[in-house]
Amino acid sequence: MTAASQTHSYSTAEQGTENSTLRSEDGEAEQQRYPSHRLKSPQSNIQNLLWSKKSNAGSASAESIRRLTEAFKAASLAAGRVGAHDPKHLATANAAQALAKAYRDLGNPDVALDYYRRALTIMEAELGDTHPKTLNTVENIAATLADQSEFGEALSYLQRSLAGREATVGRDHPSSLALLKKIAQMHRSLDQNEEALQQFSEAWSKYSDTLGKCHLSTITVLAEIAATHHKLGRDDEALTAYRRVLEVREMRLGSDHVLTQEIRNAIASITPSTNDDSGQPDSHGGLHGEDQPRPSDAQGKYVSIYELGKVS
Repeated sequence: MTAASQTHSYSTAEQGTENSTLRSEDGEAEQQRYPSHRLKSPQSNIQNLLWSKKSNAGSASAESIRRLTEAFKAASLAAGRVGAHDPKHLATANAAQALAKAYRDLGNPDVALDYYRRALTIMEAELGDTHPKTLNTVENIAATLADQSEFGEALSYLQRSLAGREATVGRDHPSSLALLKKIAQMHRSLDQNEEALQQFSEAWSKYSDTLGKCHLSTITVLAEIAATHHKLGRDDEALTAYRRVLEVREMRLGSDHVLTQEIRNAIASITPSTNDDSGQPDSHGGLHGEDQPRPSDAQGKYVSIYELGKVS
């Protein structure tokens, strides 16, 4: 994202221009602003703009915002001339999405939310509540709300998307599992750590069943479980899970990989300096001993350390 001063200078001028034009009821003026040759293919215009939306600095530029705004208004004007369920309506929604992302990149989430919600209204009407594009927009709204630390509202949008994906592809689908992780993270942001632990544990269990206990995606969820245990003050459980993550990452990624170092640092921050903070199994049962603390499973019980699966 750009600096706050840039965000302010871009957003204030552009937002004022767009609001005054969108409120215009003078169809003739709109027609002059968007002549007929520019309305023949608003979708292709939007696609071209998506490629030029980024400046050399890697963030949305004022010029790209202006051009995306024009594309959105052109698409809206074209859609206003057709009936329901015409592709031009989806072109408007796609233009609104592109404009929303540009404003979010600029650090202007309020305007981004407005355009995301416009896109969502169109997609709900044209595609239905559970279409993947509709649900993607719901998740974009959740992410933008999280940018503003509106975690409670963001959580409700994520839960809505999960319900839609469950109805269409099932709870075990990768997109549903990704949402489970996001929902758990949102619970943790709200200090609802027990709820977060349940969601992370369910995701871990399902990843284990579908990808295996040593898959990097599965281990990433286990790291989230460890972090949540630590936040709950359960450092023994946190260390056990972290050491399991470390074991897999060292084997799969190597000792010097940044993700491996991240876990080693997490272990060191928990383990007292008087103890061995290397993250290696100890001499009293080690990582896989029966008496070791155990991460929770999806039912709120505890999973045996043996069930975590030893790297061979």
